[in-house]
Amino acid sequence: MRPSAPRPALWQLFLLAALLWGGEYLRRDCWEPDEARVAYVAREMAQGGHWLVLHRHGEYYAHKPPLIYWLINFFSFATGLPIGRLTVRLPGFFAGLLTLWATARLAERWAGARAAWPAALTLLTTYLFWHEIGFARPDGLLLGWTTGALALLFWNDDEPVLWKPALAWACMGLGILTKGPVGLIVPAGAYAAARFAAGEGLLLRKSHWLWGPLLALTLPATWLGLAWWTGAPEGYLRELLVGQNLDRAAGALGHVQPCYYYLPSIAGDWMPWTLALPAAALILVRDPDRRRLLRRLGGWIGFIVLFFSLLASKRNVYVLGAAPAFAILVGSAW
Repeated sequence: MRPSAPRPALWQLFLLAALLWGGEYLRRDCWEPDEARVAYVAREMAQGGHWLVLHRHGEYYAHKPPLIYWLINFFSFATGLPIGRLTVRLPGFFAGLLTLWATARLAERWAGARAAWPAALTLLTTYLFWHEIGFARPDGLLLGWTTGALALLFWNDDEPVLWKPALAWACMGLGILTKGPVGLIVPAGAYAAARFAAGEGLLLRKSHWLWGPLLALTLPATWLGLAWWTGAPEGYLRELLVGQNLDRAAGALGHVQPCYYYLPSIAGDWMPWTLALPAAALILVRDPDRRRLLRRLGGWIGFIVLFFSLLASKRNVYVLGAAPAFAILVGSAW
């Protein structure tokens, strides 16, 4: 019998991530428009004391919730560095590190210790993941909360302990504070779809479905309540809650794409490993012990792709939450 491969330690993943992104973080300044905008808003938050209602160039900015800007200011304070090329990217860096660690642990749990490193390396070298973790946008940070929440819910099914679902739903609340309701919809829906697809629906009979969403919503509700109580400008809350969610989903703010948009998009954005996907799926489907794993990962990926395909507004980065499942699928076939 071959010895089991050691799973990647956190410090090893940190070193790999630092080697992959660190030089780029230091080499280039904030790119227009997204990274520069994130830096401007975070800087104005600190200079004007706008900790609850975001501002940009003196006017309120309701495009995103505040968590990434809070974290940028935290890293600026902790490191003593100004808000710039490094500090704006550190929230995404640590979210990427959390995603790699959770992906490796899920691969180990579902496909054995020898699958942990291949899954982590697959994710690390998948184009869309590499790009977003190296880029200061909320999507990389959101991926960390989404993957962390999913991993905790899956681990709780194996060894139920109250703190695991509590922390999972708290991660979803932080996801909402990062990019709105998708922070809850994506992990909760992907988890349920994965269990149903694998024929494991009975595992969903957990009490945390009753109190967990309330816990998740407590975090953004507290922020919104404080923003309203301190006198948020007229129109701010409506634009934040309606304009940037319902109107955006309906395509009123642009990015309108056909329903099949993600088929060619994923094929390019998950390179080079989309080339290996057919062979990896065939390997798993031929192994009776791993067919359930394929269905579970298919449910995870399928929910995210289908959910965003049904919305009028589409961007390639919206389906980033499916990348860890894709990496486990490919890595487990190695």
